[in-house]
Amino acid sequence: MPVAASDEAKSREELLAELKQLRMENAYLKTEGLNAGTSAQKAQAVQALRPLHPLEGLLELAKLPRSTFYYRQKAASRPDRHTALKEAIKAVFDSHKGRYGYRRVTAQLRQSGRRVNHKTVQSLMAGMGLKSLVRPKKYRSYRGEVGRTAPDLLQRKFSAERANRKWVTDVTEFSVAGDKLYLSPVMDLYNGEILAFETSRRPLFKLVDNMLTKAFARLDEDERPILHSDQGWQYQMPAFQRRLEARGLAQSMSRKGNCLDNAPMESLCHAQVRALPSRTVRNHPKPRYGHRALHRLLQPTPHQIETERAEPRAIQDPALKSTRSMNRPTLWGQFTFSKAFC
Repeated sequence: MPVAASDEAKSREELLAELKQLRMENAYLKTEGLNAGTSAQKAQAVQALRPLHPLEGLLELAKLPRSTFYYRQKAASRPDRHTALKEAIKAVFDSHKGRYGYRRVTAQLRQSGRRVNHKTVQSLMAGMGLKSLVRPKKYRSYRGEVGRTAPDLLQRKFSAERANRKWVTDVTEFSVAGDKLYLSPVMDLYNGEILAFETSRRPLFKLVDNMLTKAFARLDEDERPILHSDQGWQYQMPAFQRRLEARGLAQSMSRKGNCLDNAPMESLCHAQVRALPSRTVRNHPKPRYGHRALHRLLQPTPHQIETERAEPRAIQDPALKSTRSMNRPTLWGQFTFSKAFC
């Protein structure tokens, strides 16, 4: 194998030519040429460097034929035939606050009388950087039959004659200050009071176990309510069921995949808890409320407790669609004050 000539053996002209080549390669890599995959991207990178380096060397470096380069230059100089369509797409996208994807934007354009293909809209939206807001994936605690399930003892009878007869609980996830937070409350169906709750950054069994300890502290010795939940993995664990049996509580579970069997708690969690923190993230680039601050907001003030005792507050049961009064203080009252998050 022949040995390459050393720098000392090269002439001044050869060294200058090699230096120019290296400078051209370095400049090309610093532009979009490093990520250029299509001929249009390569032609754009070559055109940007054309005033500084010879065209022949750039075309050879980009592996771009001369005819293709000039074709791309001529195509780029033509007026954009989709200018009006892009403006219409942007108007529809902005009018719906970024919630529409290319399918719904296409349908809206067709309703306005434009004949346009959905692939064209998809391509133009991708080029303009318009992407619909995707709703975050809902937390689901169901992982199959990992333990023993219980029958549905409530049968959608979400009313109780007195306190501590029927309880419902659930685990929900929402975002606070850009972090995930998990909440496990327990509600008394007698008046909608949140008897106890626990928050955590991870949906571990300790979250539900601590909530259960706080709820048991609200019971008298002779009170043994029904505790209804979904078929989440936490409620199927033997440790959770042993605690209920030791305290004498009857366990009840919704049918698999049927959120209506636990409608009061599902409605409360997803309509109130998930909505308010999301407004915090949108309205404030640096939200003021984090994990500990939200935990403090869940605690009622003494003034709220006295007010709710003196003035019963009417609530709407989402399952029964009937109005009842709340005569007992609730730990959930802070969530109704959305200004605390704004």
